[in-house]
Amino acid sequence: MNNLIRVLLVHQSAELYGSDKVMLQLVSRLDKSVFEPIVLLPTTGPLEKELERIGVEYHVVPTIKVSRSTFTFKGLIKLPLEIIYSVRSINSLLEGRRVDVVHSNTLVVMSGALWARLRRVPHVWHVHEIIERPSIVRKTYALLLHLFADKVMCNSHATAEHLYKDNPSLRNKSIVIWNGLEVSDDIGTSGKQNIRKELGLKPDDVLITLVGRINRWKGQRLLVAAAEMLENAGFKNVKYLIVGGPPLGNSQYLEELERDISNSAAGLDISIIPFTNDIWPVWTATDI
Repeated sequence: MNNLIRVLLVHQSAELYGSDKVMLQLVSRLDKSVFEPIVLLPTTGPLEKELERIGVEYHVVPTIKVSRSTFTFKGLIKLPLEIIYSVRSINSLLEGRRVDVVHSNTLVVMSGALWARLRRVPHVWHVHEIIERPSIVRKTYALLLHLFADKVMCNSHATAEHLYKDNPSLRNKSIVIWNGLEVSDDIGTSGKQNIRKELGLKPDDVLITLVGRINRWKGQRLLVAAAEMLENAGFKNVKYLIVGGPPLGNSQYLEELERDISNSAAGLDISIIPFTNDIWPVWTATDI
């Protein structure tokens, strides 16, 4: 008889960006003499290889992700069918296996919350995001947490306080746990020097870096606007680095960003590096 605590972790991507790495570190650090993790991914991707490397069971299943498009007429029409399909797929996959707790990683993933409620399994919702607009989406997320989470885990006090504004009752079941990632063992000074050399930086240049998926709400275009303000104010030794790529099938986000940079007075001081698995040399080379 399996007496391990079986945790079903439902995730929103199969890549290796921030929330992916946080989830990967979580399952890698679980005490396997106490817990049995099972990870559900919505697509194939590099995260699969990492889960295989650490010996964690994972499966690719249809997953509901609540986004701005969900609140369109077409999105609302499709949603009931997507819910039925996702829940049935999870049921079929597990084939009656006991699950003791469901962990939904990121606010946008909805399948775990619905499946946990239908199966009456405790549900932990791990929130990494601060959604400000549109207000209907922001308020809906807070309501979903209120209705479908037994425990809300926020990655910062800012994230938690943002949720409390729309639903103060969330204070009663929320906790803040900061995300942490292990530092690479082989950073050294060479990695830092290589990055700064590749960017053509002088010793007294200040490097400001933004790491993350390129989309409309991560702030890359805001950074470009801020860079132009600093350039016009006379700050000539400040350089900017954007690390990451757009979601699959959404190259327009990168194209928009590149146009902004091309048209900016600070354009020559802004560089883009595609997704990189080892981010630590970038962080050590960064000043802000």
